[in-house]
Amino acid sequence: YSLCFFDGKEETVITDSFDRNSCYAAASEKAVITYKAYNQSDFDKVKLSEIESVYDVNNMIDSVLATSADFYVAAKNTVSEIEKEKEVLNFGINASGSAIYYIDDVPESKNHGSLYRIIIENGEVGEPEVYDNDVYINSIDFVSDKQLKYFKDYKDNVGELYINKEMIDFDVYQPSIAVRTDLNKVFYFNDWNEEKEYGTLKVYQEGETIKIADDLHDFFVNGSGHVLFLSDYSLKYNYGELYEWYNGETEKVDEDVSCIIHVSYGR
Repeated sequence: YSLCFFDGKEETVITDSFDRNSCYAAASEKAVITYKAYNQSDFDKVKLSEIESVYDVNNMIDSVLATSADFYVAAKNTVSEIEKEKEVLNFGINASGSAIYYIDDVPESKNHGSLYRIIIENGEVGEPEVYDNDVYINSIDFVSDKQLKYFKDYKDNVGELYINKEMIDFDVYQPSIAVRTDLNKVFYFNDWNEEKEYGTLKVYQEGETIKIADDLHDFFVNGSGHVLFLSDYSLKYNYGELYEWYNGETEKVDEDVSCIIHVSYGR
């Protein structure tokens, strides 16, 4: 695909070989994007007489695509190539477009690598620098424009939760994470029991971690920051008690509730 920059008057083609199926990210407030593009000069012509099956063609294409792609940062219409150690994974850009994070240098058969950061100031793209090490390759999110959430020591859906190099909590159940950038809060389950399907629900905000309740089965944060959660849940009968929590106050809502229906909301 062609990737273009539009300044309100003129269009500039950044690249004609943008790979929209790869990992890429864009800032929400600035014209900054990271992306993967193919070097089309690496594509050689092939004689049909040398092709025995369609699988040969597919293998050739996959091989060329895997070796000819590079990663780039475009700040408006200024493009810079990202120097990589092995393979760049999971880009993240904050809303203001001033910081880019990504994973690289992942050891073979491992689920962690080095977390790199690129600073952008006055439209100038800086050099990549190692921000942290042994970072889980997935689950990188911004809590706010200057707060990055990630995991370390991750295994079997559980790990240490970090924000900006600071460990917030350990034994955190990664599938439960609810990052609310509109509230600058992170909700999560700690001490999750896989067999009984419950854990301790906590919330992190501005350097402080607060426990909401123990032994909860599920939770949902609505658009205004109120937390609904299921307590005393029976896996045999599939129901429990529904509570609402907000700013430290808890109120019982109903009994014999089977599930919380998660709905979308505007941010």
